[in-house]
Amino acid sequence: MSEITTLLELAESIKKLLRISESEAIRAAGLILSVIGFEDAMLDNTLDPERRRILTALSTYNIFYVDRQSVILPIEQKMWRIVRWIYNRDALRSILQYSEPQKAPEEENVYSNESIWEIVDQEASSI
Repeated sequence: MSEITTLLELAESIKKLLRISESEAIRAAGLILSVIGFEDAMLDNTLDPERRRILTALSTYNIFYVDRQSVILPIEQKMWRIVRWIYNRDALRSILQYSEPQKAPEEENVYSNESIWEIVDQEASSI
């Protein structure tokens, strides 16, 4: 995977992690990429509630994490808090490389076979 994250790569990881449909995952990935672009960070105050919810969900899986800084403004001498969402490309790569384990084949239900019970009934009636 290149350093640039494509819409489909991000959508695939969102689909895997949040267990949503492909169309919802593509929409969510589009919302995120429209804000982050080619950067590794974005300011929280530029986000609408929908984008913030998506980032919060993805932060559970460390694809995005929050960086908080406090600065004192020189003229007003007031504290200004900066909250940035940092994009973790390595976490995304590891999620894309992880493949789901194969499910074991379902065992046959021996009690659902009617012919077995017919044989048992016949043997029981002959006793």
